[in-house]
This record gives sequence, structure tokens and C-alpha cells, in this order.
Amino acid sequence: MVDFLRDFIHILRSSDIKISTAESIDAMRVVSLIGLDDKPLLQDSLSQTLAKNLREKEIFDECFDKFFEENYMNFDEETDDNDSKDNDLSNQEVFEEFNDFKSNDLEDLYRKSDKNTLMTLMAVAAREVNLSDIRLFTQTGMFTRKIFDAIGLEKLNNDIFLASRSGDASREEELKEIRERLRLEIRDYVENQVKMRTTNSGRQLREDSLSKIRLTQADRSDYSLMSKIIKRMAKRLISVHSRRKRKSRRGLLDVRSTIRANQEYDGILFETIWKKTKVDRPKIVALCDVSGSVANVSRFFLMFLHSLTDVLPHVRTFAFSNKAGEVTDLFESKDIEVAATETLLING
Repeated sequence: MVDFLRDFIHILRSSDIKISTAESIDAMRVVSLIGLDDKPLLQDSLSQTLAKNLREKEIFDECFDKFFEENYMNFDEETDDNDSKDNDLSNQEVFEEFNDFKSNDLEDLYRKSDKNTLMTLMAVAAREVNLSDIRLFTQTGMFTRKIFDAIGLEKLNNDIFLASRSGDASREEELKEIRERLRLEIRDYVENQVKMRTTNSGRQLREDSLSKIRLTQADRSDYSLMSKIIKRMAKRLISVHSRRKRKSRRGLLDVRSTIRANQEYDGILFETIWKKTKVDRPKIVALCDVSGSVANVSRFFLMFLHSLTDVLPHVRTFAFSNKAGEVTDLFESKDIEVAATETLLING
């Protein structure tokens, strides 16, 4: 259960849903209370715990459907007509029976059309080979082979070799056909896992590289992504510094205020007043060089400065190159990215 939930949370984080450690613990408590049998209830409960707004709920529902479409928890109690009740193993029984992956009889599973057990095997093997570490589509073939090896490819290959050695051509071809069909099943499983786990990997890699390069090396095509990074930086700073520092019910006693507040009680100190520290927000005047040689740096500075309006409400900005001018109104009336571009065009 822990591995299942950890894997699902990893996929949600890869899909740009921010999940804290505390939220992960809450999700584990939810799963331990309601179990894994009721899929709709599980989906609603985890959605309430992990998705915090409408956009995240839409992403959550999409990830949940994809994740459980091929999951190994087997919510669907219906079985194939070819399956007998003796073959309906619980998940725990499957894990115990197939603990030694390489000894599995894939031919027998395939002939019984035991899809549920096969999917369970693939999912357990995927954990064993660390499929959660996959980052690129080019790794699909490698992980397909690893999973195939883990669930019993060696035994199937030995059976094919023995059939060939004994001259049983029909059985040899039949086993090769089974091997190919199983390989395609595993490849489809891996490809679907890659899609879930690498939804935003390209963007995340680009953001990581962009956050480390020098501003003078930033390309024009990166401006939109840079704007998003700047807004996130500003948001983190705002969350830390927007609350004015106040000391309440602790620190130094404000004697004069305390005496004044208790005059109606003949000086008996029913109410105590503590000294408060109030940090005023600064007033900033920025003079920014927007000439061509430093245009990218200036652009970053202007966008970052005006993203902090919640913390720095009193900002006046002037830009200069061949001429100087105030651009405060431009940033107040237009989108930050548009205002930064126009500032460079007008004053650069």
C-alpha cells in the first residue's frame, strides 16, 4: 500500500501538482481508513486530500484514471469467461506466489488468459526494476526488457530452445508467438507509465537549466518560461515577507499602554499590553539601464521587482539608454512581461 501511494504521488508531482510531506501523510491515513476496494470512494477521498483547486482536481482525475487503468490492485471484480474461480487470486496471494519472478510459467499464464495476474506481475516487477526512475521515451526498450526478464523470460526462452532442439517446430513457433505478444503487452504497459511520469519532464529540465544559466545567455524563446519562474520566485518571497512582524503576548511589557488600558480598573492590571514591532514596507526608486548589452538582465530585474508589489507596493521605476523616462504606470496598467518588453523598446 505504501509503495502504491508513493508511486501515485510521484506521478501527481510530475504532473505539476504540489504535494507536501504532510499531505502525503494525510493521504496515507485516508487510504488506511477506506482501503483500496472502492475505487470511486478512493478517488474522491484522495482528491479532497491532495488536489487544492479546480485545475489540480482536473489533473488529479486524469492521472487517477490512467494510473488505475493498468494498476495491479485489481478493483474490477469481473473476470474473463475463460478464467476459473481457482485462478482468481487476491493481490496478497499473487505477491506471495510470484515472489520469485524468474520461476514464473508465462506460457501457462498466457494460455489461461490470466490478464489480472499478468498485470500484477508486471506492476510488481516494475517496482523491482525501479520503473519510477524512467525519464525519457528512449528508455522504454530498456525497461521493457528488464520487466520481461524479471517476470520469467529466461524460462520461456529455455522452453523455446528445448522445443527447437527436439525438432518440435509447431511448439517452437507457438512459444515464439506467445513471447512476442507478451513483449508487446509489457511494452504498452511501460509506454503508458512513461506518459504518466514524463508529462512535464521536458519543461522541468528546461526550467532547471534556465534557472542556472547567466541572464545574458537567455534566449528570446525563453522569455515566457522565465516569466513563470520569476513569478514563482516572487510568490515564495511574498509568502515569507508579506506578514508584518508583530510581537503579541510576549516580549517586553508596554508599561504606559498597560497603565492607560487599566485606568478603569483602579490600576489593577487586568489587561497587559506588550510592545509591538512593526516593520514598515520600504519605498523604492529604481533606475534601470536598458541598453542592448544588458537588456536581458534589465528585463529580469524589472519583471522581478514588479512581481513583488504585494511586499513592495511603493515602487517607482525609471529606465534609460538613449533617453530616460518613468515606466511605473506601464507596469501598473499592463502585464509584467508586456510592460518589460515595451520598456526595452521605448527606452532601449
